[in-house]
Amino acid sequence: MKARPVLVQAVLCFWLVICLALPASASDSVDASLQRACAYLSGQQVSDYPWASIALRAAGCPRAGDFSLSRLPEDGPTTGLVRMIIAGTLFGSPGTEEAVTRLQHLQLKNGKFADNTAGQGEELVNAHVWAIIALAAAGRETPDGDAALAWLLEQQHADGGFSYGTSVPESDVDITAMALCAMKALGLEADSPPVTSAFSFLHSRQQPGGGFVSWGVESCESCAWVIQALVAYGMDPQGGDWTQPGGNPVQALLAFQRPDGSFAHYRGGPADIIATSQALLALGDLKRGRPFWALPRSGRFSDLGPEHWAHAAVAELAARGIVSGYADGSFRPQAPVTRAELACLLTRALDLNPPVNSGVSFVDLTADHWAYRPVATAVHGGLLRGRPGGCFAPQDKVRGAELAAVLCRMAKLSVPPAAGPWWTGPVEAGRRAGLLYPGFSPEKPAGRAQVAWSLFAALRAGSGTSNGPQ
Repeated sequence: MKARPVLVQAVLCFWLVICLALPASASDSVDASLQRACAYLSGQQVSDYPWASIALRAAGCPRAGDFSLSRLPEDGPTTGLVRMIIAGTLFGSPGTEEAVTRLQHLQLKNGKFADNTAGQGEELVNAHVWAIIALAAAGRETPDGDAALAWLLEQQHADGGFSYGTSVPESDVDITAMALCAMKALGLEADSPPVTSAFSFLHSRQQPGGGFVSWGVESCESCAWVIQALVAYGMDPQGGDWTQPGGNPVQALLAFQRPDGSFAHYRGGPADIIATSQALLALGDLKRGRPFWALPRSGRFSDLGPEHWAHAAVAELAARGIVSGYADGSFRPQAPVTRAELACLLTRALDLNPPVNSGVSFVDLTADHWAYRPVATAVHGGLLRGRPGGCFAPQDKVRGAELAAVLCRMAKLSVPPAAGPWWTGPVEAGRRAGLLYPGFSPEKPAGRAQVAWSLFAALRAGSGTSNGPQ
């Protein structure tokens, strides 16, 4: 009889040991790891590495800081322009839309995105892949998606993998996972042969502990990219298909995290900003359930539903790639539009090409300014004009009167003589043509929704259809 309490105690001790040995839930582990990585990365100097800012913002870290896209590189690798676009999109930086336009123009006739911003080079697979992903992140379509996909699939090796460059014979885990993300962005589904073949290659490189070997090293970055590819296709990185005797990709990734919250490139290694940033991107995708580059498209914005008076116009312009939203899924219809941003909208809406020698020069807009090209194009085309003193004032807010004058030039309307202030003529002409947005005021700044509505109305007027979005 005295043996029973001893037996009970033994059983209780046994279960206590088992319970203490059980890991926390996977979601708790991922969330805790994400918070620690955010805290570490937020305290580092990361201005020279945009991917750190991208990872912090995409993961929703409260101290993500800021990102300023002040100028676009004239010449350099396409991947540098890609980073600027993704970061600029996430932070809503002015100049991002012009950078997107530049990237679209880098697609060559064979579908490949050039290796550099001079429009040259057909060697780098990663430049092509990341151009596609960056356009998806910005909510824009690849200009010739079919050709871009065909070129990419031509680079797939017999084992299902992809390489960094066309002349590299050995497949690589990281670039294969990135290529899968690009294929998803271009519309390939999980059951398509190229996708299943690529995932089969990744599975063949998985280690007993759940991680992945690339170029002879089991690395944090390889785990991170495979996780992102799986999330992009709605697959569970912690499911049975990807669980080995020693763990799954998520468990393998967490094993690279150091006590200070950083991640190492290899297990037991020193803190690494690149590894930490890429791990944080993967953790953010896991927590969110979708890749960081999968943003709303076709005018589906969280703050601009079908009941909004400008919804039809914004949706149409978004589908055409003329306007886009922000990383949080919003459109921000009340936000004012600057003169530089209006220049970008005009050049895209009218598909204007930059002049070879525009002769356009302003004291406050040098050739290295992010908006110089669209401004020069719009000014050269007679749509926009400078200000007294040789200025353009790119950051000034566009007021209703100024927008009315631009709309009249777009639609080639006859403007009556001014009966008062200079703007009475174009305002009257715009009103007669149905180009002025609801609640129009000549002296108040125009918001993003108001500009989109009137811009769409002017495009319809120029094509000879009825005025104003229906």
